[in-house]
Amino acid sequence: MKKLLIMSCCLLAVMTGCKKETKMETEHVVQLSAEEVNKKIRRKTGSFLLYLTTDECYSCNEYDKVLAKLQKNASFKIYFVLVDDEDEEQLRELKMTLGNYETLPMTYYIQDGKVSKENTKAGYMEKDEYRKWLQKLDVIK
Repeated sequence: MKKLLIMSCCLLAVMTGCKKETKMETEHVVQLSAEEVNKKIRRKTGSFLLYLTTDECYSCNEYDKVLAKLQKNASFKIYFVLVDDEDEEQLRELKMTLGNYETLPMTYYIQDGKVSKENTKAGYMEKDEYRKWLQKLDVIK
């Protein structure tokens, strides 16, 4: 009986320990669907930061934390698209608008519906690198 109880506890610990961590919205960083992003870009009003991410990527999960900290003092919105959850057709349309990406996270600063290579950054950025990139774009001082 003891063996059965111990095995059950171990099995329960393994099952709960392997739970997939999902990204959470905060008051500063908001999840949008690919379709919602496409609509925002087509409207060509306002500027925002967008990043593409996945739950299966350690760098993406760490990047979420960097952006959440920096957004608290920023004057622009940050949105993310969780590519794991997206409809393929909508994701294809988003790729046509933003350009194809080879790595995640992928970050875009979109100004009035315009996407440019200068406003695109591939991969993880530390807080200082992120800040320098935004200063170079004249987004922050």
